[in-house]
Amino acid sequence: VEDFIAVASHFNVTHLIIFSATKAATYMKLARLPQGPTLTFRVDSFTLAREVRAAQKRPQGSSRDFVTPPLQVLNGLGGPKDSPEGAGGGKSLKMSERQLMAEMLRGA
Repeated sequence: VEDFIAVASHFNVTHLIIFSATKAATYMKLARLPQGPTLTFRVDSFTLAREVRAAQKRPQGSSRDFVTPPLQVLNGLGGPKDSPEGAGGGKSLKMSERQLMAEMLRGA
C-alpha cells in the first residue's frame, strides 16, 4: 500500500479503496490521498460480478462497459430526513461525520 501511495500523485490518483478480510468481518477503507482522511466501513454482504451475470436472463458485457463511471447514489447522507426508517443498520452518525462521509464518497 505504501508503494501505491508513493506513486499516486504521478498518476493523479486522489482516492484509494482497500478491501481487507479478517476472521471477524470484511472491511472497506476509503482513503483520500495524500493526507487523508481515511474512512473504514464494515461490509455486511457482497455479490461477485460473475454471480450477478449468472443470475441475468440475457447477460450483456462488452469492452464499453467501463468507459463511463458508475452511477453513485448517496441516499440518506443529507440528514435523518433523507434516510428511510431503520436505514443504515448501525449507530446513528453525527452531522459532521455524515458530512465528511458524503464528501469523501462524492470525490471517489
